[in-house]
Amino acid sequence: MKHYVGEKGTKLRVDVGQDITNATQVSLIVKKPDGNTTEWVGTVVDGHYIEYVVKEGDFNQAGRYILQARIVAVNGEWFGDRFVLVVYDKFD
Repeated sequence: MKHYVGEKGTKLRVDVGQDITNATQVSLIVKKPDGNTTEWVGTVVDGHYIEYVVKEGDFNQAGRYILQARIVAVNGEWFGDRFVLVVYDKFD
C-alpha cells in the first residue's frame, strides 16, 4: 500500500517479534524526511504488535520516514529494528 501526504486514519501495525503485553508504553519513533524527529504513541494489539492510527499532520512531507519501535516496561526500555516508510506527494 502506498501512503500519501495528508493521509489520516490509516492503521500502522508493527510486529515487534516478542510478547509486549506488559509494556507500560509503546510508540514509534519517527524521523521525517526533513530530519526532524517525533514520537507516535501507539497501543499493544494481539500481544506482539504496536498499532498506531495516522493522525492529521503526521504525513505532512513527501519522502522517506524512518521508524523504530520503542517499548517501555517496568523492568526496562527496548527498541526495535528501524524500517522505512515512503510517503508520496498526492497524484504520484
